[in-house]
Order: sequence, then C-alpha cells, then structure tokens
Amino acid sequence: MGDRQEYIIVSSNGNYISLYEHWQTPRPMGRIASILEYIHVAARKTDEPYATRILISQLIKNHESSTGYGITINSRQESEHTVPVISFLNNTVSLRDNCTDVEKVSFTFNEFIDRYLPEMVNT
Repeated sequence: MGDRQEYIIVSSNGNYISLYEHWQTPRPMGRIASILEYIHVAARKTDEPYATRILISQLIKNHESSTGYGITINSRQESEHTVPVISFLNNTVSLRDNCTDVEKVSFTFNEFIDRYLPEMVNT
C-alpha cells in the first residue's frame, strides 16, 4: 500500500525502531542528513534517547493525521526504497537494499551529512 519508506534506528541494546511512512516524502536521505546535522549542533548525538526522539519528531513533524506513519519495535516494515539504518552508538548511517536487506554502503554521520545535505540546501 502506498509508496513506503522505512527508517531503522538501532539501539545500543541491540533492539531497533522501525519508522515507516506510507508515502515517501521527497529527498528522504537529505531529510535524515538535515536532522543529523541539527542533532550534532544541539550536541545530542551521544545522547541516544534524546537523539532518537529528535530524529523521530523531526521526521513526522507537522503530521497529525491518524494515517501516514507507523512505528514498530524489532519488526521490519515493507519499503519500496533504500532503507537508512541509523546508529547513534556507532555514529553511522548504513543504506540497505529494501528487498535483500543487504548493506549497500555505510557512512559516518559526517560523511552522510556531507553527501546528502546538499539535496536539502539546493532545493
């Protein structure tokens, strides 16, 4: 159903949160890069609970409908697009194939921001 985009946030205890949106918004990797930059500036990237809350809050910002987003714990959701896997413990974002779940590439937060933030700045 829809045009789903999944985001995975890996916790230091080995659990993970899956946030998915039914209709992928434009430039999802640029959005993540912008939020990670905000978290870095706010000096929260080493504070896992706060960083996770900020990431989720910013992704669903201004969305008050009863549909559109879902959150699960330790349960993957269907995604039609590359899935970013964010780890505040390792300060990394890995991009996984949505069909095979194989890691395509992994970035440090700084590398990811440098690569994808221009998508947001140049729009």
